[in-house]
Amino acid sequence: MPIYLRRATYNEMYEQNLPPISLAGMDIQDRDQSTAPLTHIQKGRPRKKRVRAGEARIRNSTCGTFGEAGHNARSCRRPHM
Repeated sequence: MPIYLRRATYNEMYEQNLPPISLAGMDIQDRDQSTAPLTHIQKGRPRKKRVRAGEARIRNSTCGTFGEAGHNARSCRRPHM
């Protein structure tokens, strides 16, 4: 194992305390003018959401010709006029 990854080396590096940072010279107004981070829009068509087993969607089909529920216009048994 490299020496810089050993626990003893880590403990030796952080044995001394870090000095405190003075905030006297900082301007508080700089924090108020911050902007929101830019968002990343994924390229291409969005992925289709996965339908897991047992979560199948039940579609209620209606006939486009007569407006009846349970079938579509192609499988309609009534004669079209």
